[in-house]
Amino acid sequence: MIGWILLTIGGLFCSFNAYLSWLRYPLFRLLGGARDDYRWSSGIPVLGSLLVVLDWVGWLRHEYSVALDVLAIVLLAIDSGGIHWFLLVMVLDRFWGQNRSNS
Repeated sequence: MIGWILLTIGGLFCSFNAYLSWLRYPLFRLLGGARDDYRWSSGIPVLGSLLVVLDWVGWLRHEYSVALDVLAIVLLAIDSGGIHWFLLVMVLDRFWGQNRSNS
């Protein structure tokens, strides 16, 4: 039971971060908001992905199912506040930023 509760909480954090990163601004603009009126908000970094990974590896791993694996991977993929997104952005910035400064 604890595993499912932690997965749910982690999933909510992951979904909230995804909403703030990818859905909130387009919805604001779609509903007639002006670009200059929009106020960016930060999500809850690391916590959602951390809960999902710890739960997936720790508590729910003995209940192996493909659906659970897919759910965990999707939650991790959409969580823009996760450490994996941070590392990806840093690596891409390192290579793209280096190429931009050389041109």
